[in-house]
Amino acid sequence: ANFGVAAGDVGKLYSGHVHCICGGSIPSGTKLADGSVHTCQNVVYKAASSISNVSANTNVYLTQNVTLGGQITMKGAYTYNLCLNGHTITAFEGKRVMMVAKGGTLNLTDCNEKPGMLTGGTQAWGAGVNINAGGVFNMFGGKISGNKCLENSGGIGAIYVQGAGATFNMYGGSISGGMTKNNGGNVYISTDCVFNMYGGEITAGSAGEAGDCVYVNSAKCKVTVAGNVILPDVYVTVDPANVLTVDTTAAAFTGSVQLTSPLNDKGILVDMTCDSTFFADAALGTLNIGSQWNEAEQNF
Repeated sequence: ANFGVAAGDVGKLYSGHVHCICGGSIPSGTKLADGSVHTCQNVVYKAASSISNVSANTNVYLTQNVTLGGQITMKGAYTYNLCLNGHTITAFEGKRVMMVAKGGTLNLTDCNEKPGMLTGGTQAWGAGVNINAGGVFNMFGGKISGNKCLENSGGIGAIYVQGAGATFNMYGGSISGGMTKNNGGNVYISTDCVFNMYGGEITAGSAGEAGDCVYVNSAKCKVTVAGNVILPDVYVTVDPANVLTVDTTAAAFTGSVQLTSPLNDKGILVDMTCDSTFFADAALGTLNIGSQWNEAEQNF
């Protein structure tokens, strides 16, 4: 995967704020969990003391903390490379932090040793970052913390991935402190969306119903967890007409995955292998979990 500017710009010497959009968090040559190979390329970031809506391809780094006057909206299929540079973006009262439009790509990074954050969002749906159909959010660094979805109706995920083809790729950084009265405190993955977690941490969320850290509404969702990650819980509501893959085979993964069926007494179709299983701190080895349809009982 190449996360840089056009080939004609690669290798030039620049003055100012220059680095790959990964912020140096992914060494060149690293094979990612999706099979691609990362190549670091220089991106030239322009200084910004404030943040506005995105209506063109943009590379910016923050020179100071920013309090928004409204949500940041990507108004089209643009690429927005944002380096927090150790600074904090605080949402406007009663608004989310950012909306990624259809076809748009947000690349969030932070090259500072003390990373900045996106915080303070309050919204019914996706108080931190809302990714619309066909939009892509690549998170390489920084923090997303303290965003709340507290309305009785809605109240879904500090990070809300919604609409066909919406994708959230997490390579680094951390997400924490998301709150909702309903499902998905930190991250909510909606129908026909993609969530790939190749690194970073998602912790300390709070959901009134299910999925403190990650909630997956699994109708046509694809979820991959692979790499060195910290993810205490994933809550998956399984649609029996669709396929969900949670792949932790390449992961240094500590946490839990909870699968539930919307059909309740019909049970759930499972074919799962856990190659490192512990019970009461005792190693059990490989555990295979499976189910099959019982025609007489009409359940799994």
